[in-house]
Amino acid sequence: MIKTAGVNVAAAEVEATLLRDPAVGAAHVVPVPAGPRGEDVAAFVVAARPVEPGELLEHCRVELASYKVPRHLWLRREDELPLRSSGKVDKALLRAEAARLSAT
Repeated sequence: MIKTAGVNVAAAEVEATLLRDPAVGAAHVVPVPAGPRGEDVAAFVVAARPVEPGELLEHCRVELASYKVPRHLWLRREDELPLRSSGKVDKALLRAEAARLSAT
C-alpha cells in the first residue's frame, strides 16, 4: 500500500492498469518518499515493444484517479530488475532505487 497525501493507493491496481497497455510486458509499482505528501507512486516498467514513458502515463491518466497515476516511471529491461533468490523481483531494492532516482 502506498500512502500519498493521506490516501491509500494499491500498487497492484496501478500495476494491473499498466499491464492492460499492450506495450507493457511487466510492471512493478513502489512507493517513493515525497516529503509532506508522504509517498508518491513510482513504476518500473518492462516494455513489450518500444514505448515512451509519457505514453504509459497518459494511459494511466485515462484509467486511474489522478493521485494513483505514477509521478515517476522508468523503463527497464527484464535483466535490469533486481531479483530475490526465489526469482521474484526484489521490491525493497526497487524502492531504494526509486528513492535514489527521484531525488536527482
